[in-house]
Amino acid sequence: MENVNGFWRFNEEFDYGRKVGEVRLFQDGEDISGILVFKEWDENKDFIMVRCHLEGSLKGNKLEFKDLKPTLLFGKEGDEYLPENREGVINELGQIVGSTIDAEGISGIFVMERYK
Repeated sequence: MENVNGFWRFNEEFDYGRKVGEVRLFQDGEDISGILVFKEWDENKDFIMVRCHLEGSLKGNKLEFKDLKPTLLFGKEGDEYLPENREGVINELGQIVGSTIDAEGISGIFVMERYK
């Protein structure tokens, strides 16, 4: 089984913008938890900063995790963040690559790279 404990850089491109941030993952067997903090830009170059708790699982090289308890750290009045579900695999380079979708059906692709 892969070991995903540690700190990761996070990049995501989605239908209307992008996210850049950091993830701290904790692994207990197949159970995964963690914290994701990121800055999200939309197509108008407006941005928000968000922190989410993560929960999920790792089976072989496949991960599934979802955002829990998102907190808007920075944004304008009326800004919001919809939690996402993510599915990915650990590739031969040790990256976690995958796809994401939120409650409104907005999808994206993400890459996580371990800090060295």
